[in-house]
Amino acid sequence: MDIVTRKEAKERGLARYFTGKPCPHGHVAERWASTCSCVECDRKYREGTREKEREASRKYREANREKIRERKRKYGEANREKEREASRKYREANREKISERKRKYDEANREKIRERKRKYDEANREKIRERQRKYREANPEKAREASRKYYEANPEKERERKRKYRQGGLVEKAKRKRA
Repeated sequence: MDIVTRKEAKERGLARYFTGKPCPHGHVAERWASTCSCVECDRKYREGTREKEREASRKYREANREKIRERKRKYGEANREKEREASRKYREANREKISERKRKYDEANREKIRERKRKYDEANREKIRERQRKYREANPEKAREASRKYYEANPEKERERKRKYRQGGLVEKAKRKRA
């Protein structure tokens, strides 16, 4: 390691420098240019106080939950594009991690998710039907293929559908319509 004074380190824009002399605690290590403190002493201090800092931070977050939420909301409004971009980059870099987390959540909350979906479907029945109708109109080939696959996989549903069709007089109506 090269010997560099604090003054030289500041001039060169370095964050740390090395004098080769031991600190008061006997560490022969780099020092911070901003504070002159030994990097090794700093590391040991942080290790000793890390748990205390975490606990203090947790207590602050609990005591100031609304204040923090409001600060985050304001920041999000002021930096909407920046937040979206950061989120997009995170998703790209962590696809596997996100998928695994979602899979575990879905497994652990299967009933909760089903119930939420059931309630949504019940409350938005017309909206869902309209969306499905528009999709079928825009993608008739895909809709026919999906229907064919469904009835191949569920032959009892196909038999029931045909039975209802015959019973409802729909066969005659369809013939009259064609004529």
